[in-house]
Amino acid sequence: MEKLIKTWKHRITVHNAEEILDNVHVKLDHVPSAVYCDEEGGCYFDEDPDYFVKAIEKILDKIGGEGWELVNVSLRPNQMICFWKKAS
Repeated sequence: MEKLIKTWKHRITVHNAEEILDNVHVKLDHVPSAVYCDEEGGCYFDEDPDYFVKAIEKILDKIGGEGWELVNVSLRPNQMICFWKKAS
């Protein structure tokens, strides 16, 4: 019996603070200066996680809806870098 080898396509997406904020659909009185975690461990969405987490989920769900599986996320002060894979 022949063994099937699964192959993968890969994709890397970069999402900046502006894109995240564009997906927050409520009026905010205060917007922190950075979207992601800083070197001291403070994170953008620590105080009001619901709005920011929902915005990030919306971005991830859009790409996931295209059949891509999220493999890893790397956080920078104003960027989220996502690594995706899809069976080819």
